[in-house]
Amino acid sequence: MLQLAFLLVAPAAVASGVVPRDEWSDKVDAWASEKHPPQAIIDAVKRKPEGDLTLQSYSQPNEYVKVILSPGDSYTAGIGTRGTTDKYGDSKDCSRYAYAWPERLRDHPGWDELQGSGWRKNNFGACSGAKMQEIRTLQLELGDSNDGDQYKKIGQGDLAPQIAVLTASGNDVGFSTIVLQCIYAVPWGDLTCDQALAQAEYTIITKKDDFKNQLQQLWGDIIVAGRIAKGAHPPESFQVYQGTYINFFNEGDPTCDKISWNQFKHKNNLDGILRGRLNKLVQTLNNLIREAADEVKDYGVFYVDAYQNAFDGHRFCDPTGMSPQYDIVYHDYVNEDKGSQTWFWGLSSPDDGTDGPDHPINGNSNNISQAILDQFIPNKTQQAQISEQNPPENINPALKDEKLFLQGISNITLQDGDVKTNLGDAWNRVFHPKAKAQEAIRDGFFDTIKAQRKWDFHQQGPQQPQQPYKPGTCSFHIEHIERCPPERITSTNKGLFGLIDLKDADGKTLELKDANGFVITPTDLVQLFDLDSHTDTVHLKSVLPVELWIDPGHASTLNFFYGSQDWDSDIDNDPSKVPYCTGKDWNPDFTNTGIESTNAYCATRKEGDEVRRRHLDCFFKCD
Repeated sequence: MLQLAFLLVAPAAVASGVVPRDEWSDKVDAWASEKHPPQAIIDAVKRKPEGDLTLQSYSQPNEYVKVILSPGDSYTAGIGTRGTTDKYGDSKDCSRYAYAWPERLRDHPGWDELQGSGWRKNNFGACSGAKMQEIRTLQLELGDSNDGDQYKKIGQGDLAPQIAVLTASGNDVGFSTIVLQCIYAVPWGDLTCDQALAQAEYTIITKKDDFKNQLQQLWGDIIVAGRIAKGAHPPESFQVYQGTYINFFNEGDPTCDKISWNQFKHKNNLDGILRGRLNKLVQTLNNLIREAADEVKDYGVFYVDAYQNAFDGHRFCDPTGMSPQYDIVYHDYVNEDKGSQTWFWGLSSPDDGTDGPDHPINGNSNNISQAILDQFIPNKTQQAQISEQNPPENINPALKDEKLFLQGISNITLQDGDVKTNLGDAWNRVFHPKAKAQEAIRDGFFDTIKAQRKWDFHQQGPQQPQQPYKPGTCSFHIEHIERCPPERITSTNKGLFGLIDLKDADGKTLELKDANGFVITPTDLVQLFDLDSHTDTVHLKSVLPVELWIDPGHASTLNFFYGSQDWDSDIDNDPSKVPYCTGKDWNPDFTNTGIESTNAYCATRKEGDEVRRRHLDCFFKCD
């Protein structure tokens, strides 16, 4: 049978020669009548406002994967992975982390074996807490991705994706509410544990078809955006890989049956019935994801569950292999499975950059419970009066209000050794995968992608893309200049300027652009403070996959940020530990001139007069 292909342009404006909305809808209806796609795909095509869109049937791709798009929820964002200090600052409350599995997927060693060496980028837009509708409206905008934006665009041109990878729908089911009510028994909310579970079961069992349609609507929007972006060649070979969720518990071992991790009020024991019901909920959702994906696989959608078995032995309530007595202590309220054996975060998990101690009974805990009590009920006498009959929310009603509670814990700082962290993400990361789990999820996605694509393209002529820079240890030279600031600006760091020369690991100068896309040469003087917008941070773009940020701190110190790396110009840096800077001495040195400060020097001079300068050479990892 002859297959018809349509190249459709969705309407933007009649004046530009674009097909009017009614005619556009008619063309889509004609295509749908011929091809009989699922309704969700038809809807996605009809609502896309503009862009060249091929509706050619999906074809298995046979090309280099160089750009990955990763929208999604907190499981994709990697919240809390390797400790909360690993968070990307631009993600804000989306809480994207540097060791999240999409970032690890980008760097998977198997790519070189499949397609030869070359560079890859992850357009990382996942947002913790996102529901499916929010992913559709906030994470799939066409255009260039900007590392300074909380919500990323999907990329275009050389940075347009060939594949999308994600997890989604857990927030629509209400997983976070279930964990908070059934495991920690928080004192706010209108639902009990049983009610939260019943509501989730109603959503994905009774209303199964509606939920499946929501999944397919999401994937349809991703397919349309991916095809319009034209990162895949041909565009109809663009693929979507949807991950499944993971069973949290071992439900067969009885050790947890009389253990509770409740933080606030009545005891919810982790008995086999509760653990089994929670696991069954996850399995039901996963089956729904598989069924929905199979119905649209002819449009390039595939489910991913290849990592499920890797979690065996690493779930909550799994035996440790030590002794029954050890297991009781390992699973109890104080330790809460905080060891490295368990691949999910708990409230007692330390925040020291590891997956937890190998021998957790003797390891440090965050003791979040005590930190929360100290914040809301600082009086120790009142704390001693807390009981099941007199729960803490009776003493401080703010604990009954979720908004007030979250505001309160945002002011709590925990300390593990020398690492300090805000409690916010340490609270939000519970029941999310640790770093070792991220690697397992990465491997599962990679294996599925490997199975769903062809890999002989390099034998047919097309060359793999060459990385536009040499990875390794990159550097930049700053001629750091301090001038007398305007009279209306009294802070000395508002008179800072710099000449910046960025180089890759081979010493090749890389072109820099400012936040507006204007080229900055090594001879261009960059002002490190914007008098109009009153913003300090300078965002510098280049061919590197992440922006370089420069932020003037106190007393003319410069703070530098590149991905998860951050350092400053004036600490005693160790050249054996990247990142670092050399050349922190100023000329002239105020200590040798008798000048007390920049303000004192500028008191008798005019705006713009040079005070001093220095030459900094800074080094950072740019893999």
